Amino acid sequence: MKNKKIKIKHRKYSLYQRKRSKSRKVLTVLLMVVLVAGLCVLGYGLGRPLVNYFQNRGNESQTSSAWTPPSSAEINPSAEGTSDNKSTAEATKEPTQEAQEQKPVSAFILPESALASSDTLNSALAAAKNGGYTDITVTLKDDIGSFLYKTGIDGIPETQITGSLTAKQIADIITKAGFTPRARISTLLDRTSQAFGGENVCYMIADGGIWHDYYVDKGGKSWLDPFEDATAKYLSAITTEISGAGFKSVILANMRYPAFNQQDYTNFLRQLNISDDAARLEALWNIADACIAAAKPSGAEISIELSSADLLADEKALTSAEITGNKAKLKNTVLLIDYTPEDNANYASTKAFIGKLSVMYSGQSFAVRLQTAGFSADALADVRRAFTDSGITILSE
Repeated sequence: MKNKKIKIKHRKYSLYQRKRSKSRKVLTVLLMVVLVAGLCVLGYGLGRPLVNYFQNRGNESQTSSAWTPPSSAEINPSAEGTSDNKSTAEATKEPTQEAQEQKPVSAFILPESALASSDTLNSALAAAKNGGYTDITVTLKDDIGSFLYKTGIDGIPETQITGSLTAKQIADIITKAGFTPRARISTLLDRTSQAFGGENVCYMIADGGIWHDYYVDKGGKSWLDPFEDATAKYLSAITTEISGAGFKSVILANMRYPAFNQQDYTNFLRQLNISDDAARLEALWNIADACIAAAKPSGAEISIELSSADLLADEKALTSAEITGNKAKLKNTVLLIDYTPEDNANYASTKAFIGKLSVMYSGQSFAVRLQTAGFSADALADVRRAFTDSGITILSE
């Protein structure tokens, strides 16, 4: 049987691909055109930044990655009129202004001789300015009872007035020199004043005559009597005049009783309740409250001066700290402490003292009158820093 050859036909398309129609081919071409056009646009938009990025990769250190405010030296003075530069300048000035506002108060107590005239006062203020002080304290009534300024209060004998400048003149001179004026007056320790408004202000012996704390021929002194209403009127009148003259604070010094002896209790001052602790405390606060009320209209604060030794003593009767028996009323004043550093005084010991005061008199405002005689410069620097760090005003002489 003769074999018959079979002819195999070869196709030009894959078994896995259907034959495309003509219309489908046209659609495919259009989609390809659109895709290529989109890639061109996208490539133009991204290509240049990408090229720049890869070209500059090694130069990052030449540019700053974060904005920092310019220092005051970088502000162009000639461009202060523009809003941007003006706001930048104000921003840089704010910390300096805030630092000035937070500058601790440091007061200098002028010697009493500085009030002799305007020239002596200005000379003393010039010297104080070199010390960097912010406030000036002047004693306007001393423990003799003399007025170191020219008072205008009616009824004050001319013999008690030793000053030639009025309280306002003194305050104005101090203010003009760039300081805050403060005043200090001796209150109950006064060996001269006897009457005010026709009434007695000093201790009177029960059987007649002015009482003295010792024999007159041996230096005995008379004192003002806080049990007398006229005494409160007298000291409040002085406070009114001083605070109204422009002094921002009035320090009440010697707010205390003399050291009474047994004869005073039983004989000389038997008409007074000097043996009654509560009565003595009330009489002291009658004086302080009158002065606080007198200073209030002008916005002046009242400070009560006492010694650190009396303040820490267990027994405060007949000491400068007796008035602290009413802690509630004490908060209406500033407690001015005459502070004498210990022989081994340093920063830590002074902070310990401050801590003790804070516990004993919680919420109380303090200031210190620093006694500096006999102490080294290093010790005093530590003591000052401790008080300053605690926000306590320092008065120096």
